[in-house]
Amino acid sequence: MTEGCRFSLSNLARVREKPFPAPDMFRPLSSTLKHRLSALPLLVCVLLFLFHFSVIRKYAVNIPYMDEWALFSGDNHPASIDLRWLYVQHNEHRTATTKIFVWLQYQINGWNVRTHLLIDFVIYGFLLTWLVWFARRMAPHLSTWIVFAFLIFFLSPIIWIEHLVAYPVAVHFWLIFFFVSAYFLFTERQQWASLVVGCLASILSMYSFAAGFVTSLVLLLAFWIFKGLRARHATGNKDRTREFRQLLLVTVLVGGALVGWIIGYRTPWYHPPLIFPYHLAFWRFFLNLISFSFGVDRLSVFWGVIFLLIVLAPICGEVWKRRGNLSSMQWAAFAIVFAILADLAAILIGRASFGTFWSRSPEYAEHGMPLIILSAINWSIFFRDRKILRACSIAALWIFCLVAFTDNWDFDIYRYHSGLRLEGARCVRAYYQGIGDGGCPSILPGPSNPQLPLFDQAKRLNASFSRDSTKANRSSGQTVYLGAHDAADCHHIMGWAYDKSDPDAIVVVSIYDGDSLLRTIPAIGFRPDLVNAGIGTGAYSFEYETPPALKDGRPHSIRVQFAGTTLALPNSPKVLTCSKP
Repeated sequence: MTEGCRFSLSNLARVREKPFPAPDMFRPLSSTLKHRLSALPLLVCVLLFLFHFSVIRKYAVNIPYMDEWALFSGDNHPASIDLRWLYVQHNEHRTATTKIFVWLQYQINGWNVRTHLLIDFVIYGFLLTWLVWFARRMAPHLSTWIVFAFLIFFLSPIIWIEHLVAYPVAVHFWLIFFFVSAYFLFTERQQWASLVVGCLASILSMYSFAAGFVTSLVLLLAFWIFKGLRARHATGNKDRTREFRQLLLVTVLVGGALVGWIIGYRTPWYHPPLIFPYHLAFWRFFLNLISFSFGVDRLSVFWGVIFLLIVLAPICGEVWKRRGNLSSMQWAAFAIVFAILADLAAILIGRASFGTFWSRSPEYAEHGMPLIILSAINWSIFFRDRKILRACSIAALWIFCLVAFTDNWDFDIYRYHSGLRLEGARCVRAYYQGIGDGGCPSILPGPSNPQLPLFDQAKRLNASFSRDSTKANRSSGQTVYLGAHDAADCHHIMGWAYDKSDPDAIVVVSIYDGDSLLRTIPAIGFRPDLVNAGIGTGAYSFEYETPPALKDGRPHSIRVQFAGTTLALPNSPKVLTCSKP
């Protein structure tokens, strides 16, 4: 009896140790639910990409902005192409790939900047797709849906300027060629063809953007160490010789391109003094730039330290755990991280003098944002044998980013800056019509004289936006004027003027002191309140600096009227009395 009870109790214990299998009817449901949940991040990324694309399509304006005007310098550029133009330095960059890209578009449509921006965003989508593929190659145990979950942050408008300005396509070219270069240089089999592809991609990255010079240099240094270790562990003289010959090939190709990049390089005269690592300002800027790359908006050295540890801890841990015996893919992933950190350091060396707040410039965030995906890859590699720790570290990183990016989803910023581009387009158009002086600070700050040859070159070459200006001049119809004289004080005289019958028309206003004409100016300035009030594009304001002659202590009747008519703007005239300075 006792033995029977003991046998029964032991059987019962064994039964309790085994989990009860789920009923067969629930297995398909569980599998389907898991599959759908895994597809959710992909669906969110696709919808976000399409929405972002539609926003850019809505607010893109066919007008060059700032650095893009330099493409019109020289003989018949960008309508023609030559090696000198491709090589010539702009700011601190050599942007041959972007110039070729613009030249190709010019042959097709006269370089329509709006179309350029849409193509650029598609190129950005290709970059994100490459990041997903790269992550899966670096860390096969990192599920694709997890990579897409991190990719969501790349589709926020935190780097809006990279999508509303044409020139940053150079950054996208750099990142694509940079990642391609790292992948092919550090392949496991080290085939000659792969190394040549890696070298060519490295050369294209450095001639896409100045960041490519820094990242190519770091990749080359990492490749020397990588090849040196492989040669040291080679089993025979033949293999060792092969490693050194391949190292020589990469050094000659990439190193030669680096030397060629430096030849004739000049630091722009208008750049501030350089800030090096022995300055405290260097580290404040560096840490804030890293935290901003992870979505943190407020200036915080603390969060910069936290995210720098998140980036470096898995690399240091893996190197220590494996005693430096890394796989080729680990070499690639780790080299990319240090190359990006070096690029961020190079940025702040040249920009930290502007102040720490410059670390929050959207154009710099894209340089560091790949660290988000790379951190997920490296934590996944470090905890590849510990499933729970791997899941917890990846989840914690995603939650960190989710909280940091919470206030970075305001797409309305596109509307505001689109208005400034519209103001610039109307300013250039006014210059072409002969009613403006060519001073267009919203698209090209500085005195108007140096930029007028660029405007003239664009018109001579029949650039797309100059053709748009010509077409707009042909509008006709019965004029219906709207507007207001908003202010006349000791600083400025301002208001807005609008032709309701032709919202694209540029309305010119005349400003009078009594019966004396002070100035005739076009109403082309952008004001968000006009957009909010439903007044066309909002680019209909004018502002005239109060001249010193009116600051004599006597009252002046300031009248603003639509030029060529006797119709005064509503709320005009206004009395202005300014004491002598």
